[in-house]
Amino acid sequence: MIHAILFIAIVFTGYILALWKEPFWGLISYTTIYFINFDSGANWWGEFLPDLRWSLLSAGILLVSIIIHWDKRSTHKFSFFYIVLILYIFIEVITNTIAIAPIEAKYYAHLMQGNCIIMILIIKTLSEFKHLRNLLLTIIVLGAILGVQAIFEGTTLHGRVNNIGPADAMGANELGVLLASILPFTIPYILKGKWYEKVICFLSLPFIIDGFMLTVSRGAFVALLFSVFYTSLFIADKKVKKYMLVTLIGFLPIFFYFADQSYINRISSLWIGDRSTEKEVNKLSAGRTDIWRHALSMVKDYPYGAGPGGFRELARFYLPQKDLVVHPGAEYAVRAAHNSYLLVLVELGYLGLLIYIIICFATMYSLFKSSKKIKQIGQRGTFIHLLIIALNISVMCTLMGGMTGGKVYYEFFWWQVAIVIVVKSFVMNMAQHYSIRKVIQINHLAFSSKQTAD
Repeated sequence: MIHAILFIAIVFTGYILALWKEPFWGLISYTTIYFINFDSGANWWGEFLPDLRWSLLSAGILLVSIIIHWDKRSTHKFSFFYIVLILYIFIEVITNTIAIAPIEAKYYAHLMQGNCIIMILIIKTLSEFKHLRNLLLTIIVLGAILGVQAIFEGTTLHGRVNNIGPADAMGANELGVLLASILPFTIPYILKGKWYEKVICFLSLPFIIDGFMLTVSRGAFVALLFSVFYTSLFIADKKVKKYMLVTLIGFLPIFFYFADQSYINRISSLWIGDRSTEKEVNKLSAGRTDIWRHALSMVKDYPYGAGPGGFRELARFYLPQKDLVVHPGAEYAVRAAHNSYLLVLVELGYLGLLIYIIICFATMYSLFKSSKKIKQIGQRGTFIHLLIIALNISVMCTLMGGMTGGKVYYEFFWWQVAIVIVVKSFVMNMAQHYSIRKVIQINHLAFSSKQTAD
């Protein structure tokens, strides 16, 4: 009961501050609702909450707050968000024309519509850099809370924590990728943050790591490892690269020292498992390679896409019975694609996959461009520079997590895309002010030289 009262107090305080002060507080309430899953299946205290559509209510409060405080809205350009909008429109077209499972397709189209709305609200709410800074710090704290829940309240399935996390990330693999993508956010705060930000991150870090380890997710581990190496090799400058690689090399032995044996055994299977036959490779990938092979047959039959939800609908016709999963109360067995890119290809066709890849590329390119620009204006090693590096790791972690899981309608990914757009806008504004100062300095020097000559 206390949990429910505390939840309501935090959320409604955000609502009041959003309507009274500024929209940012409404975004904090929405963030809290997203991360703290109040479904009674995930948190027992959820049954004490009023039966409201909390996410919709929070989004509505946030929108009203933006209208009330119109002068406090951001001036960020939407940048490549328009490509996300094109993807949503394309999903709607597929849903209302050739989708083989119209009801499921409308559900996923509705999810994508919600993702677009929250992206707009994030972009228009984060008008000041301190807003972005406080939002990410809030996400770190909420990530730590998920870690605490995983330690003390999580139910286990095959030795892995389950039923913890946001509604779209309650599985072990999904939660693992989520926590892995939150971990990098602590970097700028620990190295360049204010004293209280450092304290918050140092206190949060062990719980996030512990929660990550309890998921025993190989996909999340590989995604995080790859993301760190990618960023250190292609994004970070020499000084930061050296610190990142040294930290990683020093951290891994400590990480495995505190990990339990089941985690070590599962991770070690990545490089000591038998790959001599196709059967063994499929077993090592938890059946994913078999699923992916059958998914290519779906693509041949549905080159223009089967519509959102189409993969699950088609699975029983293409996959062998042993690979299917029967959920309680379901009419027939289903199976997830376990690969975002293959899922898009099956459900949205080649054109849909092209649009989705363009969005992913545009996100990473924006971070690369922002990193390059921040160095040009003499901000190397500052908080925002480290934040860009952290975002590189975080976004790449989600994209790599999509290789073994479905991240197409995963809300936090679209949050990451919106945050990248906001960061790019802040960097470009800084670069513009820097250029103006340089011009003023040059003109001042020229004027002083002319006076001296006269």
